[in-house]
Amino acid sequence: MALILKTLCGFSVAEIAKAFLTNEEETIAKRLYAAREQFRQQNVRFEFPQPGDLPQRRESVLTAIYLPLQ
Repeated sequence: MALILKTLCGFSVAEIAKAFLTNEEETIAKRLYAAREQFRQQNVRFEFPQPGDLPQRRESVLTAIYLPLQ
């Protein structure tokens, strides 16, 4: 979730820490590093979807962002 907030929403580490109800920015920075490292280790590649795939992909992104609020 922290990686989504940072990457897709552009939140700062301080803002993410506040969203997680912590003042430990170092902890959030470590979570972000671990998430990025996991993507590197699994060789995950990010690609832009085809225009026809955007509506379905957008739903997935919105679900991931709003899931904690449900």
